[in-house]
Amino acid sequence: MSPSPRGETNTINCTKSSDLVPRVDIIKGLVNLCTKTICAQRVSTILVFTMALTVLHPDALAQPSPVNLGTATDFAVLAGSGITNTGPTTISGDVGTFPTTSIVGFGSVTLNGVNHAGDAVTQLAKNDLVLAYNDAAGRPADVAFGPAFDLGGLTLISGVYNGSSSLGLTGTLMLDAQGNPNAVWIFQAGSSLITASNSTVSLINGADACNVFWQVTSSATLGTNTTFAGSILALTSITLDTGATVDGRVLAQNGAVVLDTNTITLALCTPQPTPTPTPGPSPGPSPGPSPGPPDIEVSVTLVIPEDSTVLVLGSLVLVVPDDQFPQAFTSAFYQGLGIFAVEQVNAQNQFLAQRLSALRLGARSGFQSFGIESPLTNDKDGKSVVDGKSGKSVMDVKDGHSILTPGYDNKWGVWVQGNGIFGRVTNVSQVPNSRFQSGGVYVGGDYSWNEHFTTGIFGGYQGLYSKYTNGGSTTINTALFGGYVSYQNGGFYSEAIVSGGYSNYDTNRRIQFATIDSTAKGGPDGGQFSVYLENGYDWKAGNFTFGPIIGAQYTYVGISSFTESGAGSLNLQVDQQNISSLRSSLGGHIAYTWNLTEKVAIIPELRLFWQHEFLENSRYIGAGLDSGNIQGFGYQTSGPGGRDSIYAGAGLIAQLGPNWNAYFYYNADFGRQDYLSHAISAGVNFRF
Repeated sequence: MSPSPRGETNTINCTKSSDLVPRVDIIKGLVNLCTKTICAQRVSTILVFTMALTVLHPDALAQPSPVNLGTATDFAVLAGSGITNTGPTTISGDVGTFPTTSIVGFGSVTLNGVNHAGDAVTQLAKNDLVLAYNDAAGRPADVAFGPAFDLGGLTLISGVYNGSSSLGLTGTLMLDAQGNPNAVWIFQAGSSLITASNSTVSLINGADACNVFWQVTSSATLGTNTTFAGSILALTSITLDTGATVDGRVLAQNGAVVLDTNTITLALCTPQPTPTPTPGPSPGPSPGPSPGPPDIEVSVTLVIPEDSTVLVLGSLVLVVPDDQFPQAFTSAFYQGLGIFAVEQVNAQNQFLAQRLSALRLGARSGFQSFGIESPLTNDKDGKSVVDGKSGKSVMDVKDGHSILTPGYDNKWGVWVQGNGIFGRVTNVSQVPNSRFQSGGVYVGGDYSWNEHFTTGIFGGYQGLYSKYTNGGSTTINTALFGGYVSYQNGGFYSEAIVSGGYSNYDTNRRIQFATIDSTAKGGPDGGQFSVYLENGYDWKAGNFTFGPIIGAQYTYVGISSFTESGAGSLNLQVDQQNISSLRSSLGGHIAYTWNLTEKVAIIPELRLFWQHEFLENSRYIGAGLDSGNIQGFGYQTSGPGGRDSIYAGAGLIAQLGPNWNAYFYYNADFGRQDYLSHAISAGVNFRF
């Protein structure tokens, strides 16, 4: 079966059966998935399709019961904060408003009913309206529409229809009772209801306005000359533009009702007579147990916009335009994993670079400034600095200072460093905003080959927990390892840090749409690799040390493919992610050495960089429903929220004699629209 031409009909047969084997058909871009609970169709070139559902019991598609309006049934207009009218308006039915009892402009209203203003009848009707509103809002949906969905052009049979945000109407909406005068429609608008000018709700094949209910979570506005049918139950206000007519009711729970040359006719249902059974011969003995109701096949025809996606989840049908397909069903959530991973590596390298800076400042400003370094024992040729014959130091020689080099005894070093990161990820397209906390500890050791050259290794752990605004969460546990090398000669220094890591991700992707509220769990693994280079030059002026710093960092993060669990038919198979980042840094630092005693120095330091991102571009995170190899639920990520940012650090270093060095840093990473973090790190170094 190939996609039908525009305006023709396609049929999907999904048999609801407890032992049905999941099946997937991909036919020239038309995707048809049938399992125990789900059918999915990607509609790209057609406007009309038919779903033929074979059900096991006739009541499986039972129509909803009407919303009980109580005493509000007699009101054509009911408001919470007043009624205002402009122009000649005709109202057939009662009116009232409470607790605000103001009614303005009713001199031009033709009222075929009772104006109860704010009397006891109105107050009781307002109480009943609250109950009716809650009843309508709590009905389980049969069909759910995507955000800001326009109902124009649809033909709908009896059922409960949910709009995840606003519902609109441009053109004509047809409500088809299929010959059943008791057919009921309940519409649930997640926010507003807005109709365009000259729009129409058309009732066909026995449909009655008294059985049409519009539950609106905020306000409703009917455009100029709209012809509307049904009772509007709005939480706040209702506005009828010039010439709009309503066959039903306008009932505003808390707000005002604003009218302008309108006609409102109260819709009341006439009870249908119950058929009298025809007498027949007395049945004979029962032949055995009843075989039960036969299977029936019901065909439901939906007229939907072009380039839309239709999902059938059990008894719920979702109709969503492709360009508004809800993030809840795509792999958009998983862009956050790459952001967290890259930014953690960036922070990790800065922590290690700050540690090396603390060591340099302590050695240069601490030891040599007040003579607690290892004694000078040899000249540049390796000879003793003491003349064996005279016992005089070569320092007594006129130019002796030019031939001396420091002795170097403490070649080994060990260290430990802890950190905490606190931040948020915001303004990422289709990704819920999140706040996160991260903490880690690293340990390492190094060896100084001479006064210029040092190498070392390290390992550690970093953990992160992120909470999303929609209730989802991510936990990342990472084992880190790596090595570093540092070279310094005079004021010049150069450092390189190479690191790798293994990560385990524990994700909870919240799926909230219409009446769906579930959580899909994921557990991918990942790896990371990073190279960080930093070069600088230090000048000294009195107790100040300052100089420029230039650096670069390359990071690769891979996150394995995985399959979610916990969300049934909405679980995704998510493809592998590969993220590359190349980030430059340009800035400098300044420090001041404060000698407290001959063996203790306190050194505050400020570091500031401008960072620029070169590689972290938009990428595609492929995904399909776990029920089969169906693509189209992936996500094209956004690029970084600005390629430039600032990384600032303020530290305090304590040099405690020739062997101990301790430090504390506060860092801020800011300037991008999508990422902001604050971090602290502290560590201790010991040389022997």
